[in-house]
Amino acid sequence: MSPMEAAYIAGFFDGEGCVSIARLTDIRRVKPRITIVQKDPTTLRWIQVRLGGNLHKRPNGVWVLAFDSAVDIRRFVKATYPYLQLKKGKAKVAYHLASTIQPRSMATDGRFLPLNPAVLHKRRRWLVKWKQLNS
Repeated sequence: MSPMEAAYIAGFFDGEGCVSIARLTDIRRVKPRITIVQKDPTTLRWIQVRLGGNLHKRPNGVWVLAFDSAVDIRRFVKATYPYLQLKKGKAKVAYHLASTIQPRSMATDGRFLPLNPAVLHKRRRWLVKWKQLNS
């Protein structure tokens, strides 16, 4: 992808996109998400070809390009970060939270093993930054 394409996507995302962080029950289950919503899927398809993500149509007729996986989030932010203006801080938090997502090991009884304390510390630190950006 050319720098001009990355800058275009960053500007489009700054105007039309959203960064969200879902905390599913507690700190151990954090889910960053980057989305861009449009009525016409043409630009979203163009972005998807370059950066991945999942494109789907909602029942209300709008199209959503979602970057849900850690790999997709990190790829998107890495490509657009130098050009972001409005959502640079939130994109940085999403990137770093995505870097803490790792496959979870299961115990023999089917429960997940505890996360590494260093990972939990990193998540807490980035969630504090997220709260500061939203206050």
